Amino acid sequence: MAFETGIGANQLTFGSLFRIFFWTGLAFWILFGVLMSFLSLAGMDTVSWNGAPVYGIAGFVTGMLISLIAGAIFSALAGVFSALIVKLLGRFLPLGNLRSSQQSFANVSTVFSDDS
Repeated sequence: MAFETGIGANQLTFGSLFRIFFWTGLAFWILFGVLMSFLSLAGMDTVSWNGAPVYGIAGFVTGMLISLIAGAIFSALAGVFSALIVKLLGRFLPLGNLRSSQQSFANVSTVFSDDS
């Protein structure tokens, strides 16, 4: 059963939705950058700059900077588009009224019957 908070999509502002999407996206990119930076610190070809792999401490710092900058850019773009989509869908669809756990499937056999 799904956990219901009682908060609908229309009750959140565009800025709140953007912050939710931005910070979750940025958290992913930072964790990905930490992983790639540690692998570069271990000597693997995970970080490259101008087509050449960067290793060691320079690879760690470069990987972290690349992930922060690219993550901020991608998360900002994705946050804007995702918040727009949620607000537009919330205007046309009753997103706050979806109750999938309370649907009744008692009449499913009448929908799929061949008694036309």
